[in-house]
Amino acid sequence: MKILKIDWLGDCNNCGDSDHAVHTDKGSDKWLYDGDKVFCDCGQEGDIECDGDVAWVNWLDLNEDRVKYNKLKIMYDKLKYLIMESNYGDEKYLRNFGAIE
Repeated sequence: MKILKIDWLGDCNNCGDSDHAVHTDKGSDKWLYDGDKVFCDCGQEGDIECDGDVAWVNWLDLNEDRVKYNKLKIMYDKLKYLIMESNYGDEKYLRNFGAIE
């Protein structure tokens, strides 16, 4: 699974931000697929729905604990990306850090 930074899906229904992280197996920066997961930095979560060549987010109604969990997950994903892009991105370091199994 890869994480894409997408800014063309529209605004988050919670905070109004338009930059979202999309978790996808097959998607790209131009194509997303039904069921891809969307996360906003504020912790809001949604699912991608598609019809032909149009995709949109169905934002979920989340409780406060789920929003807090998502915020932590987003921070973890960003940290993992920074580590992989740094000089510490070797496999041994990442295994010790717990970023990969």
